Amino acid sequence: MNNEKIMNLNKNEISSIDQDHSHKEILNVYEASLYLRIAKSTLYKLTSARKITHYCPQGKLIYFKKSDLDQFLLKNKQETVEESVCEAKKFINLNQFKAKNSKK
Repeated sequence: MNNEKIMNLNKNEISSIDQDHSHKEILNVYEASLYLRIAKSTLYKLTSARKITHYCPQGKLIYFKKSDLDQFLLKNKQETVEESVCEAKKFINLNQFKAKNSKK
C-alpha cells in the first residue's frame, strides 16, 4: 500500500488496522506509520534525522517500540494557562526564598 492510500484511509479502516496490531509491541515501518498517522516517507525522514527512536537489528530493516512512539507523540507538551501560572508562581517563590537566604 503506498503512502497516498495510507493517508486516504477512513477512520474505520485505520481502526481495524490498529486492532490487528494492538497486541504487538514491536512495529515495522508500515505499522508505525499507520500508528502515528504519518506517511512512511515522513517516518523515514524522522529516523534519518534521528528525531525518533528506532532499531535496526540487521542494519537495514527498521523497527519501533510502541512505547517509544507514544513518547514521541507526547513531546512538546503545550501547557494550559493555569499550569503556566502555577509554574511561574513556583519560580517566583523559589527565587524569593533563595534571595532571603542569601542575605543571611
